[in-house]
Amino acid sequence: MGRMSLPPDFWHAFGRRLYVTRLALELGEREAAAACGVSVRSYRRWEAGRPASNSARPVVAFCSRFAVSPDWLLLGQRHLIGRHLRERSRGKVAIL
Repeated sequence: MGRMSLPPDFWHAFGRRLYVTRLALELGEREAAAACGVSVRSYRRWEAGRPASNSARPVVAFCSRFAVSPDWLLLGQRHLIGRHLRERSRGKVAIL
């Protein structure tokens, strides 16, 4: 099987959603990185839209730890963001 082609702005958009999600959850970079099981440096690269790897495991770990929809985080499907995150975001999610 071949690799799936990602839209040109995929990583940038993912990084923005990850950043906004972290803010909505009131997490620091260290706590978010620890939840993903990656270094702070790697986590910062993700938020900047420059991932060090394409592994989904850290994203799944983050989503599981904080009850965030992977569909929201990876694909931006806003209706799947989850009420708890929408309520905690206090409008921060609206910037997306």
